Amino acid sequence: MLRFYTREKFNFAFSLYLYIMQVRIIRFIFIFLFFTCNVIISALYAQIPVSWKFSGKKVNEGLEITAVAEIQQGWVIYGQKMVEDGPVPTTFFIGGKEVRFEEVTSPVVSQDELFELRLEKFATRAVFKHISQNPGSGNITGEVRYMTCDGQKCLPPAKVQFDIKAD
Repeated sequence: MLRFYTREKFNFAFSLYLYIMQVRIIRFIFIFLFFTCNVIISALYAQIPVSWKFSGKKVNEGLEITAVAEIQQGWVIYGQKMVEDGPVPTTFFIGGKEVRFEEVTSPVVSQDELFELRLEKFATRAVFKHISQNPGSGNITGEVRYMTCDGQKCLPPAKVQFDIKAD
């Protein structure tokens, strides 16, 4: 027995087929874009060339906070001095207020290719210290903001939180 389809049934079936294919194509595009963006973002965050360690030690004047930045080869972080049209300087905050840390490691002052300025830079390792007066018996919380570059590109400024026991 042969089935004969009318023109209306054929048009409806064909339209339904086209609709289903469009939905599948749109779904594929969204999934592809989602995974592509996810891979790009993961690659950016996987590239963190600076690791920070914070410690505290009681001294007569209060609590000595030490911040150590370990920097991957080829990368630099910048000093604490703000330079007009330059990079974001390394800045420390304790309790929401900007605090100047002593630079134990001497920065290298050299011409920066990216900013075309003479800048203070730290490579491989940077040590900073600060004595917090009368820290009390709680924790000292703060953050460091810094920018890192490798001579060809700079990563967006980053923030690292720290929490040091004052006991």
